[in-house]
Amino acid sequence: MLAVIAIHTVPFSDTRSIGNELNLAIVINQLARFAVPFFFVASGYFWSKKISTSDDILGSSKKTAKRILALFVLWSLAYVCITGMNLLLMNGRIAFLKEVDFFIDALIHRPVTSLLQGSKAHLWFLPALLISLLLTAYFLEKNRLRALVIVAIGLYTVGLLGGAYNASPLGINTQFNFRNGPFFGLLFFVAGHVLQQLKPTHSWFIYGFALTLAALVLQFLELNYLFKTWGTSLRQDYVVSTFFVGMGVSMMALSNHPRLRWDTLSGVGPIVLGVYAVHYVFVDLFAFRHHWTGIGWVDDIFYVIAVFALSTVAAFAMSRLSITKPLVA
Repeated sequence: MLAVIAIHTVPFSDTRSIGNELNLAIVINQLARFAVPFFFVASGYFWSKKISTSDDILGSSKKTAKRILALFVLWSLAYVCITGMNLLLMNGRIAFLKEVDFFIDALIHRPVTSLLQGSKAHLWFLPALLISLLLTAYFLEKNRLRALVIVAIGLYTVGLLGGAYNASPLGINTQFNFRNGPFFGLLFFVAGHVLQQLKPTHSWFIYGFALTLAALVLQFLELNYLFKTWGTSLRQDYVVSTFFVGMGVSMMALSNHPRLRWDTLSGVGPIVLGVYAVHYVFVDLFAFRHHWTGIGWVDDIFYVIAVFALSTVAAFAMSRLSITKPLVA
């Protein structure tokens, strides 16, 4: 979650220019890109564990699918209300009506993006997870794992051509964000299922660590190649090497190595989805109000920590109330 928040708060940068040069801001931003792949792999892993004894994979997945859909709809509505109330109180009725008009316009002219992203950009994860879950369940129900892997690799490749490689000769130039839907998440979700079949051991920690280091080096080499060859921004949601970074970190985590066990931190586990969902409230709240010390790099660090701490507290508080608990736990 700290990595996700670092992506969204963009520390040590002028957010208008990040990606035009290799600096501390872009290094942190790209190092943090392991986080969402790991969330997809972990989701696939624990879902696979859950349905491993089921004779009806699709049926067993319906409850999870309904919950993901409900979370997406409820959090989308929540962010519409939060944004609207904030504009109404801070900028008046005209600003509020403009935001409503913008939201309606997005639904009419960009319906696919609206459906796959919701009212706040980070909520794209939930529809992507839902689609990945349903596709995986469908193929496994038909006993077509190999076909599923091929489809997942194919979609990931299309996502690359529409994203990081869109300036290449084979690039796909469109306004659609290929991070959304199944293009990015499906391959990681399927990988989580495969890892569950392989039964992780403590030795995975070493293998995962080595893979992560090698993949991170490849990731920056790949980004530099794209930048030098086609002028592609160094700030990318994912490149080819991101898959191996995500796999390496996931192997380390799933190894359950004794050195990774921290009871206090594991207490956050049950509400981590809630922290993910709510954190953008605090990202926006302090976006232009986090100059606490007047020292840029110190304020940037405090910004990340403050968003994480407040999001965790908010998610814990919501988990204690019956009316809000379904949103976070």
